[in-house]
Amino acid sequence: MDKLSIDIIREICLTLRPIENESSDIRVENENMSNKRTLMEMARLSKRWNYIVTPILFNEITLPFKSLTALRGTNEKYRDQIKVLKLTNLKIHKMIKDNGLSNLDLDIENNYNGQRRSPSFIREKDILISLYEFIGLEWPSIHTVIIDAQQDKLFMSNCLNIISGSFPKIKSMTIMNAGNITGLHLWMAKKHPKLENLKLVGTFDSRLSFSQLFSSYEAYDDKKPTTGLSNLTNLKIENINLSDDMFEKLSNNKKIKTLNVSNSTFEPNTVAVKKSEVSERSVWFQTQGIETKTLTKTAQNQVVSLDFSDMLPIDSEYVLRVNSQSFPNLEEFGLSCAIFPHDGKFFDMMFKKKFDSLKRLVLPTINDKLASEISLNCPNLTSLTIVANGSHSYEFLEFTSYGLNSLLSKLSKITNIEISTGCFTSKKPIKINDGLLTYYDYKNWASTDLRRFSIKDAYFSAKSIAIILNKMKSLIVFEVSLKNAKIYEDHNELQTDSGFILDNIRFDSVRLKKLLIYCSTSSSFERLAEIIPFSHSFESFTVYYSEIKRKYAEQLNSVPNLYLRRRSFC
Repeated sequence: MDKLSIDIIREICLTLRPIENESSDIRVENENMSNKRTLMEMARLSKRWNYIVTPILFNEITLPFKSLTALRGTNEKYRDQIKVLKLTNLKIHKMIKDNGLSNLDLDIENNYNGQRRSPSFIREKDILISLYEFIGLEWPSIHTVIIDAQQDKLFMSNCLNIISGSFPKIKSMTIMNAGNITGLHLWMAKKHPKLENLKLVGTFDSRLSFSQLFSSYEAYDDKKPTTGLSNLTNLKIENINLSDDMFEKLSNNKKIKTLNVSNSTFEPNTVAVKKSEVSERSVWFQTQGIETKTLTKTAQNQVVSLDFSDMLPIDSEYVLRVNSQSFPNLEEFGLSCAIFPHDGKFFDMMFKKKFDSLKRLVLPTINDKLASEISLNCPNLTSLTIVANGSHSYEFLEFTSYGLNSLLSKLSKITNIEISTGCFTSKKPIKINDGLLTYYDYKNWASTDLRRFSIKDAYFSAKSIAIILNKMKSLIVFEVSLKNAKIYEDHNELQTDSGFILDNIRFDSVRLKKLLIYCSTSSSFERLAEIIPFSHSFESFTVYYSEIKRKYAEQLNSVPNLYLRRRSFC
């Protein structure tokens, strides 16, 4: 073990690095504790291992500590390594106790010397006393503070007031489960104006207009920042109203790089604009397709990621004010919404012009028109994920083999295509089938580097599956439904120089690891007989069903490396 290179040792250790647990998931907490103990064992292997493990293992500290003596000992040993301070209110410890986990380690000193302290003895004042003891020592590397208030506003307020006076230059702050804190934004802007990363989880300021949250530099005057957190580069926030004015200010902001918004609302688009504002705000309006006398320019900002998750219902007339001119550096865009207007105008503006920077998309809808625009104007796209929900209000999506062929024909860098649907009234919400190969020239598909293809509502015959796997040799995961159709209808279509595709395809040559097939009728189970001989070629071959006859179940259960799974519905 000690002969491994430093780089390999570091990679091994990083795989065990504790992960963020914003939802206070007890399973994640247990996994983190287990990984920490493993890292401790690694640190004892040699000086080389200890050198790598120490900054990973001791990069954070969780209060309270069992004693001031233990805290001083940790400070003496690890003050330069500790970068993160975590404070969790006593309610979370009560939850741990109620789940029969009262012996869980609670701070880094307890975690690593085998001594444990029962959560039942921890009180809020213990945490605050420990915090006062903590700030009485020198911690030169602290740059991040995480507070989990567990719905206790007073606890959060006390912690923030103590921290702001002791660590005014921290760069990252996360506040969880504090609820509605009116005036939080103004407090943050005053006490921590240089904050770079802010996450508000289960926490929001009802008085806050989103456009006030960060400093905005108007296009016509770079020297006039409005009030806000002027250095903010990464922001995670919820319960906000997103207006056109907000998107305008964001497009002119010189600092923000990533924005994550959840449980929020898109406000109706602004209808009228005052004439006095046109000359000063012309750049913004021109990027949105509104003509003015000023020459069109591209907005100057650093935004690379926009993520809108669990958004509230969206009006069908709403148009998103995001495109390649307003956000020229955008690489990632994500939107999830339980109730989305699939026949609305939301994306009418986004993909009209070249979006060269865009690499990853997560969308709540897809149709042939949208697919065509994406394929034409997003040449560097590597991942497209569609999570569409019909909400029992829509029969289907207007997405057919034409739209999928558009994507496969033009997106030469795409490696991941996933399209899933739920709660549509039609049993076949999209129309992807053998027509993809019958009516379109699959031999000229540009997406030859595709590694994951997952469209469970695409119905292909075994013949078509064979053709696709033979064409896309980089595929690792392939997930579709098996059509109830006979194969070998036209041998000429299946013939190659070396024989028939189904007889000669080599799944190891296409690196396929997982094949997932959905079967809905007895006929489709009969068709499986043409694929089963290749089951040994996959690491995993899974067959999903809604209903299955006993004879098919018995036959399939006897096939090595084949797994039967019942398909779930919304």
